[in-house]
Amino acid sequence: KNQQEKLKFTFDVSKSHRIIDEMLKNGYIKLLHPLPPIDELKRCAYCQWHNFASHATKDCYIFRWQVQSAISEG
Repeated sequence: KNQQEKLKFTFDVSKSHRIIDEMLKNGYIKLLHPLPPIDELKRCAYCQWHNFASHATKDCYIFRWQVQSAISEG
C-alpha cells in the first residue's frame, strides 16, 4: 500500500475506461474476453483490464502501472 501511494501517475486515472477504449480502438491492446452488457457494468465496480467485478478500472493498480510505464517509456 505504501509503495502504491508513492507512485504518482501523470495521467487522469478517472478516465481509465476511456483510455482502454482508445487503446482497443487503435489496436494497442486486445482483450481476450467480451465485455459484460452496459446495464451490468452500472451495478457494480468492474475492471475492464481484469474482466472482474471486484474493483473499478480506475482503481486497478496493475492497469495504472501499465499505462504509466508506457507513458514513461514514450
